Amino acid sequence: MLGAGGGVAAEFVRDDHADEPPPVAPAALVAAAAAERMLIADLDATTGGSTDVRRVITQVRADHAAHLAALTGLLARYRKPPSTASASAVPGKPRTLAQLNAAERAASSAAARHAAALDAALAALLASIAACEATHAELLK
Repeated sequence: MLGAGGGVAAEFVRDDHADEPPPVAPAALVAAAAAERMLIADLDATTGGSTDVRRVITQVRADHAAHLAALTGLLARYRKPPSTASASAVPGKPRTLAQLNAAERAASSAAARHAAALDAALAALLASIAACEATHAELLK
């Protein structure tokens, strides 16, 4: 996952238009980052469960942190849309295992929709995130 994010970031490092202001961030990319923040907040708020469940939650949270880092790095290349809310911490809600599973399935579908709204490397990154979210749902059964 990190390798895919690095490849996407490298694509944006090239500065073909140094004199032009950066474009506004694609809404799908902004929404994907917000979704990752929310998933992380909910996972952080979920403290119960067996040791095995806690291990899975810890790994899933690490994956989401990697997703958010890749997305945040890409968003830094854009201007913020005028209507974008602050990226400040969002309070999470403790979730049951079933709720976490449902949230991951919903996140997978949303990331796939976001991928369809983007092109090239951005779409590939969001498609990879969608696949990872689907895997999380399976782990959180």
